[in-house]
Amino acid sequence: MNPKTFDKTMSKMTNHVSYWHDMATDNVIQDGVEWYDEAKDFALMLSNEFDVSPLRAGGVISALSPRNKWERNKIDAWNVLQAVRDDVSYDRVKVSTFDANKVRAFDIAKGNKEVHEASRKTHRFAMNVGAFDMNAVTIDTWMLYLFQTKSKTRRELDNKITPKQYDLLERKFQRVSHNMGYAPAHLQAVVWLVIREQWT
Repeated sequence: MNPKTFDKTMSKMTNHVSYWHDMATDNVIQDGVEWYDEAKDFALMLSNEFDVSPLRAGGVISALSPRNKWERNKIDAWNVLQAVRDDVSYDRVKVSTFDANKVRAFDIAKGNKEVHEASRKTHRFAMNVGAFDMNAVTIDTWMLYLFQTKSKTRRELDNKITPKQYDLLERKFQRVSHNMGYAPAHLQAVVWLVIREQWT
C-alpha cells in the first residue's frame, strides 16, 4: 500500500471499524465471537486425529484458507493431513485454493516448514485457530477493504501491504478492539462477517 493510502487508512480505521460493527446484528455478533471457538475445536480434532500439534493443524488450515470457503477449508485440511499420514502425493489431492498454498500446506503438515511470523496473515490465522491466541489479528483482503471504506458496494481498493504496515495496522486494531470491549480476533470476525455479507 503506498504511504499516502496507508496513512489515510490508519487515520480512518477507528471510524470505519465502528461503522461496520454498528451494522452487525446481534446474531452476527454472536456468530463472530463464537467463530474462533469452532475453528479452535476443529484444529484440536485434527491434532488428535493425525497426531500433530494444534499449531501445526492451524498452520495447515491457514495455508489452505486463501479464496476458500470455511467449510471447504476444513475438508481440504483434513484431506491434506490424511494424505501426509497415508503417504499420498500432494498432486493426488484436490483443494479449493492456489497450488502454491497446497504445497505449503503439505510442507507444514509434514513438519518440513514452520508457520513463520514473516508470513503475517498465515501466521496470525494459525495462531488464532491453532494456539487460540485471540490477540493476534488476521488481516486479509476483507479486513483491508473495511479499513479503507464505508462503501456498501464492492469496489477496487488496495489490498497489498508490507510486513511493517501489517504490524502497524494490527497494533491499532488491537487498541480499537480493546476500547470496544472485544478480544481483537473476535472483533475481526464480527466485522469480517458484516463486510462479506454486504459485498457478496
